[in-house]
Amino acid sequence: MGTGPVRTVTFTCKRLKTWRDRARTGLAREYLLFFVFNVVGIAISLLVIRFVTMRSDERSPSYNAPVIGAGLATLFRFTCYQKWVFVSKQWAG
Repeated sequence: MGTGPVRTVTFTCKRLKTWRDRARTGLAREYLLFFVFNVVGIAISLLVIRFVTMRSDERSPSYNAPVIGAGLATLFRFTCYQKWVFVSKQWAG
């Protein structure tokens, strides 16, 4: 329940500050894509941790797994935000 307001604040900050020079293609469309890509990013992080846990003999994942998972998820989200959520003005039609 707490992630909804956090995602909304994050979306607002990214829309108004980070991607302010991008075209506005509709609040509902941007927010839905933003939320979906965030969920996929969380899944990527968890899958990396799960994979490392399954491959190791230990019951707890190594400390590198969350860092690698977060890095991959961040790269995924940044790419998706740039390409599909906050599109450049030349691609907005």
